[in-house]
Amino acid sequence: MRNNLQKIKVLLLILMSVNAYLFSESHILFCWTKPDHPIGTHIYPLFAERMSEKFNELKGVRASSVSGFPSKKQWEESDLVVFYLTLNSLSKPELNIMKDHLKAGKGIVFLHQALVNRANSKELSQISGLAFSWNKADRSSWGKFTADIHLDESHPIFKGMSKVLKIDDELYWDLIKGSLGELNVIATTKPSTLRKEENTQTHPVFWTVDHENNGKVFSSVIGHFARLYDSKEFMKIFLRGMAWSMNKSVDEFEPLLNNLSFKRK
Repeated sequence: MRNNLQKIKVLLLILMSVNAYLFSESHILFCWTKPDHPIGTHIYPLFAERMSEKFNELKGVRASSVSGFPSKKQWEESDLVVFYLTLNSLSKPELNIMKDHLKAGKGIVFLHQALVNRANSKELSQISGLAFSWNKADRSSWGKFTADIHLDESHPIFKGMSKVLKIDDELYWDLIKGSLGELNVIATTKPSTLRKEENTQTHPVFWTVDHENNGKVFSSVIGHFARLYDSKEFMKIFLRGMAWSMNKSVDEFEPLLNNLSFKRK
């Protein structure tokens, strides 16, 4: 009798674990700040609003947004944190929270301006893999560009996509590299529209970082102009980068592609 009761208890525990796994929600947090660039660029609040709205239509996903850096509780509740905002400085405790999030096997996505941090570029690069530097000794550059972006087809994010995409946006280059995690540059460009001394070099556009305990980072150096977000190709890459950072199948969020729009109502 006792053996039967023990077996029933074990079976119930297994069923409860399977149920929790199948019906658990993934929480995605979109971080934004007030617009600080000309109209038609850096659409932080609009991006966070539309993305949260659309992700909440998916089963098993709960999305929300926050202005600025998330609270410790918001970090703990989130499986993926997406940064598309201006943060000119990050405190040591904030940087440690980000590292702890990755150590917990969770994900972070950095989009365009989120890779720029005037006060802590070196520290940020340890998390994001590459970052824009304002230091005189290793100052990064930026500028408008139109060029082909070459995708690494071996990476699952680009599965079934064209080898080359034509992009018209703003590029950051001469980025500084962090030493934590395994950096993998998965898309590059060699624009002819940059200054002569730089237009023969290859520059990173998309990259990933594998941190310890399966924590993952996906970064996009482009994302300046609002029109880019209505590009199906760019948004497919971005949605796949999000899914990859959450250790999900890369096509998990692709059903959103047909309904996403960032045009102002």
